[in-house]
Amino acid sequence: MIGKRVFWGSTGYVAGAASSWWVQRKVRRTAERVLPDAIRSEAGARFNDVSQRARDAANAAPVVRLAKERRARHLDADPLTEGSSASVIDLRPSDTAEAQNDRRGLADRAASLRARARR
Repeated sequence: MIGKRVFWGSTGYVAGAASSWWVQRKVRRTAERVLPDAIRSEAGARFNDVSQRARDAANAAPVVRLAKERRARHLDADPLTEGSSASVIDLRPSDTAEAQNDRRGLADRAASLRARARR
């Protein structure tokens, strides 16, 4: 079962990469034929900007996932309810130092991504 998943996952990845490469090549050749130099250079700059934003978003995804996992882990690890079957309402503030650090890290990462997008 896992062998099939690996095979089809790899096949899909290769097909996606190959079609992406082919489309880029086709668009560039058509643009070279049809567009004037000024429009071509602006379109290239916009394309590079969009691709950089997509890369930045893909790079930020693990940071967001890690923050969500830490938050979920913090909510699951409640020492008041461990070992008891009674339901306890947690009145403690959920703003721990770890959560604050996660938010600061995400804010710093978001600021750097915005600065890079402005360039």
